[in-house]
Amino acid sequence: MKALSIGSLYSAEKCWCAILGALVSMSGCSTPKFYPLCIYDTPPGITTNEQVHKNIKEFVGAVTTRKSDVAISSNNRVVAINAYVWEHSKLEKIWPRYACIGTSGYDEKYSNYKECVRLLQDAIDHHRLTELGGASDGLGSDVLYCEGIRE
Repeated sequence: MKALSIGSLYSAEKCWCAILGALVSMSGCSTPKFYPLCIYDTPPGITTNEQVHKNIKEFVGAVTTRKSDVAISSNNRVVAINAYVWEHSKLEKIWPRYACIGTSGYDEKYSNYKECVRLLQDAIDHHRLTELGGASDGLGSDVLYCEGIRE
């Protein structure tokens, strides 16, 4: 029987840590992630930010397989979601279309919606949140204000 040296034990330990790390990431440990939110206009039937928050939490609950932890910033610009890695992948694909909240019934408003989707998709694609502030949030020459519901 061959004796194990300290060096081979260390190498084996690193190997096991790498294997364990890969298994953990494949199993999809729950991790928090931040998502941008834009309320650019008051949608029909919504009168409070609490209604928007409730709808977002219900949406996340429908997309994820368990009751995910959801927190929404007080300025209605950032949503923190604690979910599994594969659930985040699902959310990222549909998030921009859902997290643009406002009226889109006619041409001017629909162009705001399209700009909002483009803005949020850019934030997700580049793993960054949009800058927070009172200025326009639009990309390029388009102007879009994500202000929340004025109660």
